Amino acid sequence: MDFVLIAGDLFNDNEVLPETMVNVYSSLADFHKKAGHKIPVIAIEGNHDTKSYGMLRSWMQFLAELDQIVLLDGRWGEKGGLTFEDYDPKRHRGGRIQIKDTFVYGMRYHVGDMNVIYQRIKDAIPPGAFNILAMHFGIQGEVANETGVSYGPGLASLKEVVDYLALGHFHKQYQLHDWIHNPGSTEANEAPEYEYPHGIFVVTVEGKGPAGIHVTPVAVPGRRFVNQPLDVGQSNLDTWHATKALITGTVAARLVRRDPAKPADPSNLNVPVVNITLHGTISYSRTEMDVKGLEADITRDYEVLKVRITNNVTEKAEGLIVDPNQALSLKELEKQAFEKIVENEPSFAGQARAISSLMAEIKTAMLAATSSPVDTADQLRKWWVGNRAQVKGGRRP
Repeated sequence: MDFVLIAGDLFNDNEVLPETMVNVYSSLADFHKKAGHKIPVIAIEGNHDTKSYGMLRSWMQFLAELDQIVLLDGRWGEKGGLTFEDYDPKRHRGGRIQIKDTFVYGMRYHVGDMNVIYQRIKDAIPPGAFNILAMHFGIQGEVANETGVSYGPGLASLKEVVDYLALGHFHKQYQLHDWIHNPGSTEANEAPEYEYPHGIFVVTVEGKGPAGIHVTPVAVPGRRFVNQPLDVGQSNLDTWHATKALITGTVAARLVRRDPAKPADPSNLNVPVVNITLHGTISYSRTEMDVKGLEADITRDYEVLKVRITNNVTEKAEGLIVDPNQALSLKELEKQAFEKIVENEPSFAGQARAISSLMAEIKTAMLAATSSPVDTADQLRKWWVGNRAQVKGGRRP
């Protein structure tokens, strides 16, 4: 093995918890020790890796400064030109690195006119050598209800100077047109992703052109997920105590009871993440539903890594209300808020998930200073051109 390449999103959130950073650093340090510090880990920043608002550097830059990764990114000039400078290990900066007779180029996550970016990249990469380019975006249509980049002439033109385009962003594994390769996340990040193909690619290069590139997908053993939907609106479930007994009894049949003297082993991939979704109309108050307490009880009594209960029940007397016991992450709250905003406009209701995803991407990019207002306006215009037919009435937003 000559190198490892990570095409962004080493982290799932740019607000990195201390224990997460400890695990990442120790894993990288252990890898370098076992490899004799001879196999570089090359990476770019994905949308979840960029620095948060107010931060001087990203956590990826921090890891680069500790010599744990080689972090690549192109450099934009004052007149809009792009250059890929050779990586300087002393400054921990650069846009490309040479490994034997191969050049690896990297571009962090960007939002804007992708055709302009493609042209700048094409101008900056000299042809001739075997060139690998790492970028962070998904191809439109590969994952349902996710906003991606269309495969058009601009992207296709990169093939003139790029032999292997390594993509990140979408968690689903896919390969396109003999030169675009996205291995997906190493394991499912959320329950809906459990059925996606995931893993890594082991790549052997014997020469330029598709015939000289051999890509072997390798499945990484994934965490077990237990997904349990439950209708708790049955007439005999007239108290939270009765509902709790039904939930516990149902999931217990699919779990292993834990030895109180031994903590659950997180390295055992058969120790599952449990997702319980409650629905139905109940006759008592939702404020009686201590879902957080039930999550803690199941975690204490059974071999599980994490328990998440989504409470979608309604009350007969009051209809749908917000559950005070259901703690949502900031991203989940943001996603729901964006979707509600879009759903309130009838013309866009059918595209609520796609538009909310676009809104979240633009917000992240602007906070991380990876796009200008002009880039954002152009991204919105291009999205409109590509999706106008699916929007009721086809009028400009």
